[in-house]
Amino acid sequence: MEFDYSELRGRIVAMYGNVKTYAKMHHYDQNRIYRIVQGKSDVPTSMIDAMREDLDIPLEEVGKFFLTRKFAKAN
Repeated sequence: MEFDYSELRGRIVAMYGNVKTYAKMHHYDQNRIYRIVQGKSDVPTSMIDAMREDLDIPLEEVGKFFLTRKFAKAN
């Protein structure tokens, strides 16, 4: 199952300007964050909690940022 992290990427850009700055400020591996927001890597539960705090995401909105499923486009 693939997830759509466009909301997450938008929140990172809105708060930090870009993914690189966010990763650097919070000591995350920049490539890993890029892979996450591109949907190429899963996000461990512990990292969801840390990122949620970094990005001021309310607990009730976690699904919107981390659990939105990506669906194939119909032709």
